[in-house]
Amino acid sequence: MAQHIAEKLRLTAALLGTVTRKDLAAAFRGVNPKTAFDLGRADKWLQGRAQPREFSVYDDWSKLLKLEQSGAWIAESDLPGFTAAICARHGVDRAELERRAGAHFEAASGHEERRLGLALAGTYACYSRALSPYYRGQLIRGSLSIEARPGAHGLTAAYREALPTGQLLLGGQMTSAKRGLYAHLKEASGEAQFSYACFRTRGRAACLAAICAAPPSSARSRSRR
Repeated sequence: MAQHIAEKLRLTAALLGTVTRKDLAAAFRGVNPKTAFDLGRADKWLQGRAQPREFSVYDDWSKLLKLEQSGAWIAESDLPGFTAAICARHGVDRAELERRAGAHFEAASGHEERRLGLALAGTYACYSRALSPYYRGQLIRGSLSIEARPGAHGLTAAYREALPTGQLLLGGQMTSAKRGLYAHLKEASGEAQFSYACFRTRGRAACLAAICAAPPSSARSRSRR
């Protein structure tokens, strides 16, 4: 039974010096142009949320690492045994390789967040039902702008509505999680607050599905406007 696949892939990436999933996939293609190493699923494999089902991936893996052991051994071996084998085969210090694997994972995570930020960056048209009883049943058009900035929490969001009394503007940080994107936006000069829960996207987003909620105080403030 396959085990510790995510950790083994990180150790492999650190040994080969591959920075991204694309680099790792290219390394697999180097030993087998028809490899079943799937770039689209590599993200889940590296995060430990899934593992390769095709046995040929493990056979290609053995060739990639130039090991005497079989692909089945790579899949089933414990982590200390796997680490010892590749260190012995390539003459690498174990502590140094584990340190590089940890640094590689942090760098890859940062790269993924930057990629996500670039995919989401832009301004989206937003439509919601009017809260004011005077405009019941009508739609309000606003805009949600997402910007990618440097740093660990590089996504910021700003929501705008043009109202008869002036512009409503709320802003705040956007947090990324495995299953979604979350933002709690506040009005700098008022009491309005909106919370957004957005579905994650894998590529550049043209449309972003989200649920928006506002506390009663924000709803009353918005309806008065």
